Amino acid sequence: MKKFLITLTLSLFISNLVLADFVVPQYKKMTLENGLTVYLMEQHEVPLIDIRIVTKAGAINDGKSYGLANFTGDSLSYGSGELSKQTIEDLFAFHGANYSSNVGLESSNTGLSISSKDAKKLMPVFRDIILKPQFDITDFSKEKKLYIDQLKQSREQPRSVITPLFNRQYYKNHPYGNPVGGDMNSIETVSYTHLRAHETG
Repeated sequence: MKKFLITLTLSLFISNLVLADFVVPQYKKMTLENGLTVYLMEQHEVPLIDIRIVTKAGAINDGKSYGLANFTGDSLSYGSGELSKQTIEDLFAFHGANYSSNVGLESSNTGLSISSKDAKKLMPVFRDIILKPQFDITDFSKEKKLYIDQLKQSREQPRSVITPLFNRQYYKNHPYGNPVGGDMNSIETVSYTHLRAHETG
């Protein structure tokens, strides 16, 4: 036990030294004409571009349609502009791009990590994902069924149900108690119209 405490203390000491030496790189803050706030942090050690679009659209905005924000976030890449879902997936895979969409209680985060040499080709695609999602109705129906099947499977995994249950017990009817991923009943009621209205709202 004494040896464990010494090891733990030493680890904490080293961690504090590392954190003490860490300095956040300089960054620029800009506000565009449309009101969008942009934070730009340039680091030229590696030829990579990492983009994160954060919007105030999380689970607390779902109302009784639990999981709507999360489902909408997943649906953004179901075709955009003139490109289909499969074309976008193939394009990102070919260039080794890492696309992600994550939804929390208060915000949604959509990101893309790419090589700087691919910026001219992939940035317009990412722009259209954010601004011109197709929300193809055929893909919507397929993905909704898949989403519900995944929710059914998650009920067998304790880690997947503990957090939503705790939040519901703790926050009661407050929006913070909304399950981010929704449940089978709430997703079953989500329609294509709901999806379009959430995206435009």
